[in-house]
Amino acid sequence: MHISPQFAKTLISPPKTSEVLQWYYQDSESALGLSSTPPEPHYGSNLPTQNWPSKSAVAAAGKQRTVRKALRQLATNLQGILECAYEPRPHATPLISSFGIAAGPVARLMSSDTCPTMADFTRVLLLLHAAHDAFEVVHPSRRRQSRRQNAERWLEKRGL
Repeated sequence: MHISPQFAKTLISPPKTSEVLQWYYQDSESALGLSSTPPEPHYGSNLPTQNWPSKSAVAAAGKQRTVRKALRQLATNLQGILECAYEPRPHATPLISSFGIAAGPVARLMSSDTCPTMADFTRVLLLLHAAHDAFEVVHPSRRRQSRRQNAERWLEKRGL
């Protein structure tokens, strides 16, 4: 089975939702103020006092909750391929330059015991494309939120 370069480029190019998914899988924990290193122990002293979360951390928690809720509405195979595509992993540069955001699923496919065929690559790309399409359906878009905000401003101006 042959896959045309234009078709592959269309499937591999990052969709609109890639910013949201990239933030969720790669940057959301740091936006929440979480760290991968544990805090230093405080022996012989009282427990450290917790500061209230910042406004940016509260906003990040809401954004993370929205994305998580949308991901949970997807089938598990679609969740898995999105996680595989967006989790930060040290893939080889030629793999990333050739496959873009599909580098993770393609690397996993190539690590299997059997030699992957072109049909396998096509199936992975189509599954990734379907996962993005499904995520766009279940994730509330910014456009709808801005329309709601515009409506709220309109109501405020008129005192309603």
